[in-house]
Amino acid sequence: MERTLKKRGTYQKLIAVTDEIEEELETKDLKTVTPIILERWDEPKEDAHLFISFLEKLKKMKEAEKQLEEIRRGGITA
Repeated sequence: MERTLKKRGTYQKLIAVTDEIEEELETKDLKTVTPIILERWDEPKEDAHLFISFLEKLKKMKEAEKQLEEIRRGGITA
């Protein structure tokens, strides 16, 4: 996803739009930010949807990493 957006030249633009929205709203909550990304994005919506999917995937990966770290520390028993 990231590679596709970079090839199209929209990745950095989407990062900038997202950063701007997060600053304005003072949140990084995807449920809050994603609808506004779609509203403000004036280039192909497909790119915005790919970017949002990429952000959601990153969020899930970070959550999984956090859970694994807790398991490694003995904080959670499987």
